[in-house]
Amino acid sequence: MNFTKNLEKIEELLDKIEKHETTVEEALGDFEKAITAIKECKEFLENAKQKVTELSDSVRDEEE
Repeated sequence: MNFTKNLEKIEELLDKIEKHETTVEEALGDFEKAITAIKECKEFLENAKQKVTELSDSVRDEEE
């Protein structure tokens, strides 16, 4: 799943939990799904940060 879809999924799940539209068991499952999506977003951002750093370093090296 891509970053944007994960963010949408997180918002949807948390909104559902906050509105008490589920049982406690369902809310727990939704919370677990949200945590998984958050971890995927974090991994995506860490990879993106690494790529930006690498590209910035390569530009600096070319300028020197």
